[in-house]
Amino acid sequence: MEALTATTRVSRGKGSNRRLRAAGQLPAIVYGLDTEAVALSVDPAVLRRILMGAKRRNTLIGLSIDGGDAVPVLVREVQTNAVTREILHTDFIRVDVKEPVVVKVPVVTTGKSVGVDAGGRLKVVRRQVNLRVKPELIPAQFEIDVTELDEGQSVRISACAAPEDTELVFETDYVVVQCVTGRASRQAGAAGGAGQEDAADESVGSDA
Repeated sequence: MEALTATTRVSRGKGSNRRLRAAGQLPAIVYGLDTEAVALSVDPAVLRRILMGAKRRNTLIGLSIDGGDAVPVLVREVQTNAVTREILHTDFIRVDVKEPVVVKVPVVTTGKSVGVDAGGRLKVVRRQVNLRVKPELIPAQFEIDVTELDEGQSVRISACAAPEDTELVFETDYVVVQCVTGRASRQAGAAGGAGQEDAADESVGSDA
């Protein structure tokens, strides 16, 4: 669990938030578990370091408010400047470490697809999947072995194995990754088709 300290703040609104950021602090809010929302300020440098870790936004954080005991939270939302990517505001949600939560985990493929070896192209259709898991057990990534994936084939979410102590959450059986026909395969097919047409032309000519 990563440690983050916070200070409660009374003033809210865009003007107050701008002044807070100008002073080197980041406006934030924490809510969840049937408790009142509390406006906070945190150190943006510490938060950035946490968000750059292996689990990114799924990192379990021990949030200490005004010097109190650390409360387990997850990052719920991060607002950033569209141009500079500077963090402008962060929402934290309180969690019970004994109860599972549903989080989005990034998809990572492993192995080299036989379809890619044949000239195909691997395409990750879904960059994230939903997992139900206890906060302390959230994996950094969701791995899919594509070694046996051939051209024209795909892997649907129902065919994926959830990591230990986790459960995949989905309503529709969507495609996660697929191997599409690559340029090399299309060129080979076009060349083969042209050869057949040439042969057909020669045959017609000889009949004449």
